[in-house]
Amino acid sequence: MTYWRNAIHWHREIIVPMKINTTSIPDLLYITDIPIFSDERGSFRTPFRIDMGTYPQLAWLETKQWNISENERGATRGIHAEPWNKFVHVITGKAFAAIVDLTFGEAPRRIEIFELDATCALYIPKGCGNSFQALDFTIYAYLTSELWQAGEKYLAVSLDDPELAIDWPIKDPERIISDKDRALPTCVEVFGEKMVVGYD
Repeated sequence: MTYWRNAIHWHREIIVPMKINTTSIPDLLYITDIPIFSDERGSFRTPFRIDMGTYPQLAWLETKQWNISENERGATRGIHAEPWNKFVHVITGKAFAAIVDLTFGEAPRRIEIFELDATCALYIPKGCGNSFQALDFTIYAYLTSELWQAGEKYLAVSLDDPELAIDWPIKDPERIISDKDRALPTCVEVFGEKMVVGYD
């Protein structure tokens, strides 16, 4: 467990416990137990600070872009593996997340599954395939270490790749997927070979 000092909340200094968990995918971090402080005004939380832990990955983020997507229940996005680091946090709602190890363009090795809400976050290293499905109306926000560029082609693979066999909680026809994501190639089509994939 990592402890960090929050000198912002409600004009008083407190010690906040937050867990930063390693995973089977190198440099992928799962941040849990983000405290949410509530009173009659509403609530306050700090899901990310550059000094929140001793993990060098968090210092690598070097935020350059902030993205927010609003998602109806069943909206399913991915699997996108752009060449930058991401810090993901669900502002409201709940999401099923599947992170695929595509680091450095190699064939997939591991898949990690998470359920995300306001009390947790993910640090996703560059090259890992990021995908999620909104389990109810969900606002999904993420910081990136590089700028998205129009016209660039980024690594991405199919949400329904049979080799990955991700068990999406919400099935067709309730799933909402863009035509672009439905048309993404499988890992075999991208990498030219089948790989044994492990889940954690």
